[in-house]
Parts: sequence; C-alpha cells; structure tokens
Amino acid sequence: SVTIWDVDQEPDPVEDYDVPWSQRDIHSKPLCRLPKKASHKFGISKLSWWPFNNDMFLTGSYDTTLKVWDTEGLEEVYSFDLDHKVYCFDINPLEDEGLVAAGLDHPNIRLVDLRVGGATQSLSGHSAGGICSIKWSPTREYMLASGGSDGTVRIWDIRRANQQVACMDMLRTNVEQELAPLEFRRSHRSACNGLLWHPSGDELLSLGLDNKVRIWDLTGEPGGGTNKSVNFGPLFQNRRQQN
Repeated sequence: SVTIWDVDQEPDPVEDYDVPWSQRDIHSKPLCRLPKKASHKFGISKLSWWPFNNDMFLTGSYDTTLKVWDTEGLEEVYSFDLDHKVYCFDINPLEDEGLVAAGLDHPNIRLVDLRVGGATQSLSGHSAGGICSIKWSPTREYMLASGGSDGTVRIWDIRRANQQVACMDMLRTNVEQELAPLEFRRSHRSACNGLLWHPSGDELLSLGLDNKVRIWDLTGEPGGGTNKSVNFGPLFQNRRQQN
C-alpha cells in the first residue's frame, strides 16, 4: 500500500482530559492512501517524490514494475515493466525531463526515459547478482554510481559507448598505486547497498554488508578512485541487502 502524510499536521485534539496519555489517540491521520494491491501486486521497495515539485511520485516494486503516480488524484500515470524485481531507483536531479536509473534483481542497470515512455539504455558491467544501490551525480547530469551484490561500486557516463568509467578497489589507497585488473577489484567484501555523493561530486560514500563505510576520492585519473581509508569504527550492523 501507499500512504501520504502531512508531517506538519497537528494531531487530533483530545477533549477528555481525564483520559491517560497512554490511552489517547494522538496520531496524525494520513492525507490519503492507496490500499494494498491497488498500487503493486507485491511489496514496494522504494518510493520517491519527483524532485522538482510534489505533483508526482514514483514507486518501484518486487512485481518488476516502476510506476509514476499523479499526487492529486492518486492515479497511475505510467507503468514500466522491467522484467526483474526493482530493488532501487534514482531520479536524475539535473535532468527535469525525466530520466530514471533503476537497479534490479539483475546485473544490468536500466535507464527509463519518461519522455519516450520506456527503457532506453541498459548499462552492463556488474558481474553477478543485482544492483542494490544507485545514485546520480549532483554535479554532472550524465554520471551515476551503482553498488552491486558483487561487492563493487562503479561509476558510469551514459554519454559514452563504453559507459563504465571506473570501478572502485578498496585496496587502492593512493593514486600512485596501479589499478588492479577489473575482475579482481572489490569495493566491499559483501554487497554494497548504500551510496551518497558529496555535494561537490568529487567524493562518494559507500555502505556495504561488510559493515564498512568507505569514502572514495574521485579526483584522480579515470578508471578507479582511491579509498580514503577513513575508519568509522563499529557504529552499526548493516545486515539487510536493501535499506
């Protein structure tokens, strides 16, 4: 199901002040709700507002579909069947005409263009499993990062014929080190299920199921960034492939 809330909404007032706080219904009421099975057949893996206004939002689901919804009427505007479970997606924040990158239960990334109403590109490079995290660059509209269940973090330039431009190696800690062969590079010892760009676009933070947070410096030569070897300590237990 999909539920929309107004977080600024005041809870309903309680008239009977003799009722103990533990028994009062002070929860805010949802603005609207799509009942179970009305939006997707199976669980929803991600929901995201359209970044330029609140007129639309998108949902991805294990039923293999990516859907676009009109907020006002809670009506389905587009539905794209991507043939595999949708684990994650990200809307390009610098391209207001509607380019969405989707990570699936499949090694390839799918680019969905809302202008043409379908998937327009497939980015191949991850060796196995699915794409657990995906994030567009905040400064370059043609660049995105992906994290896969193969333990790698990869950078893509969708303008190029060979779209993969870098694959991070956790053992490479300075630019003077030679890049290992692509098939031997690993960014995490397990799946990478979280990515966050620095606002400058020059650094990328990745989170893995190995309970490691890594910061990558992307200012060096093409082909692979460097691991800044920042140690955050045992702050959390990251055990779920999808967050």
